[in-house]
Amino acid sequence: MMEAEIPDLSRDFMAKYNLHKECPAAIHRLINIGVPATAEHGGGTDNQQLAVYAAQTVQHFITLMDYLELKRREVHELFPALRDLSDSLNKIVNLPSDYQGKPQVQKWLSKLNSMDGSAQISEEDARAMLLDLEKEYSAFHKCLQANAAQDD
Repeated sequence: MMEAEIPDLSRDFMAKYNLHKECPAAIHRLINIGVPATAEHGGGTDNQQLAVYAAQTVQHFITLMDYLELKRREVHELFPALRDLSDSLNKIVNLPSDYQGKPQVQKWLSKLNSMDGSAQISEEDARAMLLDLEKEYSAFHKCLQANAAQDD
């Protein structure tokens, strides 16, 4: 009832300035994903910085998997950790184009972004997210190993 009385300022603003046609990617990031372009696409870096980003990415994968294994299902806990994982993955620019970790994380970010912050994901979603994270964590390690082999 209250939602009908409160205007959706972001959508009103976008409609007023015709941003749906001018900036569809920005609208998608704002409404669906909830991260800026710099976090979604990353940027160039050196090997030492890549090592830091890889370590941070591993930390974020483990943190999220631990949350789910400990039955932590609250969106307000999972979303920031998932966003941190997305940010760190996007900083690693030399991941192969077929690495599915980024799209998987984006899929879950979109899902959690569409939920209320006080909501919880279902047990089924938690198992699916955990499975996705475990697969992409393993694939991430393989990518790092392949990159290390190329540098030798």
